[in-house]
Amino acid sequence: RDGRDGRDGRASRSRSPRPGVMDLAALEGHVTKFQEELNAWIQQETEKLGQLQQHGQELQGRLQAKCQEVRQFLEQHGHSLDDDEGLANLVPILIKMLEEDRSAFGALSATLEDLAKRHGVPLEKKQPLDLLKALLRRQPEDKSDDESYSYSDD
Repeated sequence: RDGRDGRDGRASRSRSPRPGVMDLAALEGHVTKFQEELNAWIQQETEKLGQLQQHGQELQGRLQAKCQEVRQFLEQHGHSLDDDEGLANLVPILIKMLEEDRSAFGALSATLEDLAKRHGVPLEKKQPLDLLKALLRRQPEDKSDDESYSYSDD
C-alpha cells in the first residue's frame, strides 16, 4: 500500500505517533521560570517597602523633633502648647510672628535706604544686606554732618 486509507485517499493517521497536545516539560519550565521571576519581583518590592517604611519612620522622628523645637520656641516667646488644641492655634501664632518680622524688616530696609541716600551709597543695590555692607565699607574719613545720629551711653 501507499500509506493511504482505501476509503477517501487521505493519509492514515493511525500509523504515525500522535504528539501530545501540550509539551509538559516545556510548560513546567515556563511555570518554574515564572515563579522564580515572581519571587524575585516580590523580594525586590518587599525590600523597597522596607526602605520606604524605614524612611517614613525617620521622617516621623524628625517631624516629632521639629514639633518639639517649635513648642520650645513658642514657650520661650510666651505661648504655651500643652495640648493638641494649642497646636491647632499654632498657624495663626506663627503667621502673626512672621508679619511682625516682615514689618520690622521693612522698617529696617527703609532706614538703610535713607542712610545710603544720605551717605551717597548708590541705590542700585536694593537688597538691605547689600546696602548694609556698602555702608559698613565706607571709610572713617567719609563722615558727614550726620554725627547727630550717633548713639552714646553717656
